[in-house]
Amino acid sequence: IVVMQHTTKQGDSRLLRKCTLPLTGLGCVTTIVTNLSVIDIKPEGFVLRELAPGVSVGEVVEATAADLLVPSHVPTMSLD
Repeated sequence: IVVMQHTTKQGDSRLLRKCTLPLTGLGCVTTIVTNLSVIDIKPEGFVLRELAPGVSVGEVVEATAADLLVPSHVPTMSLD
């Protein structure tokens, strides 16, 4: 699991189609938790699993440079 900001300070996506940094652990991350969402990494690509409270699917799609698979229902994270 990786916990990170979804975008840079300049507003650019941190979730890219292809990694631009040297790889140190290929295939070791299965879930990404950001300030906007929870995304699972599956063989078919990034899958939107949950939204942060107050965030829309459109906002996550817009902030994600990589292709994002969006299920028909995406629940909001429970922060209780």
